[in-house]
Amino acid sequence: FWGGNVPAARLGVGEISPMVIVTGRWAIACLLLYLFLPKNVRAEWKDLLPHWRWIAFMGAMLTTSNSLIFLAAVHTSGLNLAILQGVTPVLVILGAWIAWRTPIGAVRWVGLAISIFGVVLVATNGDPLALAKTKVNIGDVLQFISSSVYAIYALALRNKPAGSAWALFALISVVSFATSLPLLAIEYASGATIWPTQQGFLVLLY
Repeated sequence: FWGGNVPAARLGVGEISPMVIVTGRWAIACLLLYLFLPKNVRAEWKDLLPHWRWIAFMGAMLTTSNSLIFLAAVHTSGLNLAILQGVTPVLVILGAWIAWRTPIGAVRWVGLAISIFGVVLVATNGDPLALAKTKVNIGDVLQFISSSVYAIYALALRNKPAGSAWALFALISVVSFATSLPLLAIEYASGATIWPTQQGFLVLLY
């Protein structure tokens, strides 16, 4: 699903605007979580509220990362998106080393190298030399920032409060939806909003 965001983002260009996707997805997620989460999971919410700062931070990080992916897709190619999204695991490992001095063994470095090479190979259809013809643009910068923000989110999970994963994700989803609304308003005010076509609606539901 995570990897599929790249082709989905590209397919959405001109069919649905970035913030309509992001806000719509979080709205659907919040609705489904509220309707289908068991009562015992929902009962955990009140115990998690004292950790609202961590929850707010995580929700804002997800909104930022997701928004930047779809904004980047407007300005750059699927090839660049795939490669730059593929560096996220590297950023997570480096971040863990910087923050907690988590050892990076030789095996992990080899695994990362193979992973990145695989991403490049798939993204270039087996022709890595195609990268030499690729130019960096604002979309590439946005995608790299998105990957960096998501890496921060992943690292911050280390400090998650006690509670079930579903209860935490539900509260984070509410924050993500709330923080996406001002961005949607800005998009609408700037005249950049594109309401979904049939294809755009499928991207939204992905």
